[in-house]
Amino acid sequence: GRRRRHTMMVCSGFSFFWLACSVLSGFFAGVGGFQWAPAALSRPSVRCGATAKEWKGFGAKPPPKPKKKKKTKEDESKTFSAEETALAQTLLASQKAYAAKVGEVAEALAASLAKDEVAVLDAALGADECAELRREAEVMHADFLARPPGRNYAVGIRPEQFQRCPRTVALTMALSGLCNSQALAADPRLGALASDPAANMLTCVLGGGDAPRTKDNIGPDDRRLLTLVYYPNPAYVPRRGGRLQLFHENDENDDDNRKDDDDALSGGEPRAGIEPIGDDTLPGIEPRPDRLVAFYSKTQDYAVDKVEQNTDDDDITAARFALTVWLGKAPQAS
Repeated sequence: GRRRRHTMMVCSGFSFFWLACSVLSGFFAGVGGFQWAPAALSRPSVRCGATAKEWKGFGAKPPPKPKKKKKTKEDESKTFSAEETALAQTLLASQKAYAAKVGEVAEALAASLAKDEVAVLDAALGADECAELRREAEVMHADFLARPPGRNYAVGIRPEQFQRCPRTVALTMALSGLCNSQALAADPRLGALASDPAANMLTCVLGGGDAPRTKDNIGPDDRRLLTLVYYPNPAYVPRRGGRLQLFHENDENDDDNRKDDDDALSGGEPRAGIEPIGDDTLPGIEPRPDRLVAFYSKTQDYAVDKVEQNTDDDDITAARFALTVWLGKAPQAS
């Protein structure tokens, strides 16, 4: 019996020794399929980021970190700077605010047009917005270095110019939204309307300048029906002139007067006596700050009186700015 107990003790010792060696071998050799390995070995290693199957022991080097991909010029062009993002946010916020204000006066504008052939709405956006729009107009004025000789010029305003004038672009978008107004569509002289984002324009008449009599809609192929004009002139005073003169649509001399103006623009001399006088015109409209004006493009001529310039005023101070948006006849569905 003593010999049997001795034999069992020796066998137990060998078994324990074999078990200990197996555990240590699995730990250091990284035997992934070893069933008795601690649970920690079956999870990703905290020390080197390797899993149990990738574990090479404490003396192994950690796997290399993945290299960051270098940005190419193409990638950089796709990313917006903080300034561009801020300008885009200004554009969207302004467009939403302007659209709400313009939408509130759509019915009043349509009613005034139908009654008086012209609509004049003051305090359209607010004094602060008018001042911001004036600032952007002056930026556009400074950028327009190749303007033609004279005291009257215009520059197109398109959506892609929002980086230079986000609020101005937002206002053109808001005014263009009036093409969806049911009140305007009910006007028999208008009907269904559409907008053209590429046709918006910022005009500037410098001190000493004016604009001759003309009409926006110049022929059968011209779809413009409604002219919308906003005046960002917060410092305007009546002594500076620059009034908008609208002509009655039944003026029998319309064709001759427009021909004279076309000759003048092409280099010829205009015929004397075409200035608006007497009952030929509607009352002059001053380009007051934050004023919105609408009139019919197809049936009404207009002119701009001379802008006076005092000796104390520079070109920018005396300049008369006007933002013009046109709504035209909606194309018929084919």
